Amino acid sequence: MPDRDFNPKDGNLTLVMNEFFDKLCSYGFDRNEMKILALVIRESWGFKRPWAPLKWKYILKITKLSDSSLRLARTKLILRNVIHIDKNKRPTQYKINSKLSTWILEKDLPLKRRVKSNLQQSTAVNNLQQPTAVFTAAHRCKLQQPTAVSSSRKKPLKKPFKETSKKNGAHEWPADFSLNEKMKKYALARSIAPEKINAFFQDFKDWADSKGAKYKNWEAAFRTRVNKAPQYGRQFLTELGRKGDLHKQLQERGQQWLAKKMREDTQDS
Repeated sequence: MPDRDFNPKDGNLTLVMNEFFDKLCSYGFDRNEMKILALVIRESWGFKRPWAPLKWKYILKITKLSDSSLRLARTKLILRNVIHIDKNKRPTQYKINSKLSTWILEKDLPLKRRVKSNLQQSTAVNNLQQPTAVFTAAHRCKLQQPTAVSSSRKKPLKKPFKETSKKNGAHEWPADFSLNEKMKKYALARSIAPEKINAFFQDFKDWADSKGAKYKNWEAAFRTRVNKAPQYGRQFLTELGRKGDLHKQLQERGQQWLAKKMREDTQDS
């Protein structure tokens, strides 16, 4: 278009009432809304018709708005009863609401619609503020790399197993370790049968070899094994030792039964 001075007397005109322009100034439309209004006025009143048939791509081209910004501005104008649209016709028909008294200020919109409009506006602004990036092959490869996990979420790495036997002095079955008199007296005092004490010691050695057990003090380990004989070596106990252990079990069961019986009697009373 050649650069020249425009004169209202030259060329075609779009007739708009002064009252309408006063209304536009007083209602505080934003830049995007004014672009849509100007286009609808030009395409409708400029051609002396009430409706303006406008394609979406054509509006985007003329207003130079993004798709999201255009949708937001058009929605706000519809909610404020400034424009009417008819989507049943192709292309979509746009019309300025000539009843200016029915226009709605944004602050007078129902709360739900106002909140929805504000949310859409903030979303559109955030989208516009985000810089557009041209993703090259290098960018795609970088994006496909797994994101680093924050140090607070990292699972603690398992420390490699360290042999602690050298540090705490534990060792396997000593070559010179055998049953001495002190160990025999300890075993006999705890109801190990005299004729089975050697078999008990051999059973202890077999158990230690099968488990790969390591101890600092093997005599102490033997005494622990003797104390556990009622559980794991009853066959090595004397007859009195086995009866004593059985008597203890019967005594505990009798006490449990008596306590249960007393509770039942209490409930019945």
